[in-house]
Amino acid sequence: MSARRAIVTVVLIGLPAVLLLPDLVGLDAVTPFAQLTAFRPASTAGVVVLVLLVAVALRPPQWVTASLLVAPVVALALVVPRAVGDPAPPGDRDLVVLTLNAYDGRADPAAVAGLVRERRPDLVTLIEAGTRFADAVQAGLPGAGYRSFTATGDSDQDVDAVTVLVAPGVGPVRVTEGRGTLFPYLEVTGGELGELRYVAYHGAAPVPALVPAWQRDLELVGPWCDGSSAVVVTGDFNATLDHSLLRGRLGSCADAAAQTGDGLVGTWPSRIPAYLGAQIDRVLYPADRMRAVSTDVVDLPGSDHRAVVARLTRPG
Repeated sequence: MSARRAIVTVVLIGLPAVLLLPDLVGLDAVTPFAQLTAFRPASTAGVVVLVLLVAVALRPPQWVTASLLVAPVVALALVVPRAVGDPAPPGDRDLVVLTLNAYDGRADPAAVAGLVRERRPDLVTLIEAGTRFADAVQAGLPGAGYRSFTATGDSDQDVDAVTVLVAPGVGPVRVTEGRGTLFPYLEVTGGELGELRYVAYHGAAPVPALVPAWQRDLELVGPWCDGSSAVVVTGDFNATLDHSLLRGRLGSCADAAAQTGDGLVGTWPSRIPAYLGAQIDRVLYPADRMRAVSTDVVDLPGSDHRAVVARLTRPG
């Protein structure tokens, strides 16, 4: 191979790699790669289609086409397994959880209540949902017995709040507010949860001005997933499994959607088809003590996010 061809080959491999694989060299922790990485599944498919169209239309040498396809093939190998599930069979004591970013309280509370009535989750995480929104959801659940707990942070705005609804069957629980992140988080313990801790978490978004906060917030996932205790973490992580900052902190945790074959179904933004979106809303669980039975991604009116409903086996 001539020196010129070697240089061209490196460029042809490198350009798509920078777009599709920045996490392999840590670039996904900074702008603009932090934002682009969230859409790696759709970007990879787009690059593959573009390369094939160029190959058909221009008929370049085979080595050119092959070089252009190296990075997309590697990216496909990283994302495709999340569409191949290995769910556990349902049991009699499965734990059902629901998480939704209510988009600064703009989601339709009646629709949220309807989904709760339909799926009957044990615990519900409502991100960007303050007491006003929680009360509106509760109004649609007469007699259901759900208890509501809200952390409002430093303001009374929905965007800064997080709410957890606890079904009566969970029993008496203790709910504590955690800080140290851009938004507060809630931790539920006790009752029928037994050894489990349930966390409702909202990480900072990786918009350019908040990337440092985004990085710090994701660090909190590490202690929850270090295997020292059984923790189910739900909410809007503002990160996908393609982000090395999240993936590297999963430890003993598994992602419910990835385990059930729904790991490429986008939860944000809801205005575009789910296969083009980013899966930033998720349910993590301790893989050494629980398994995922099913995951559903559900459209709800008013929110720019889709809800995630996950059914998990219980420990023991």
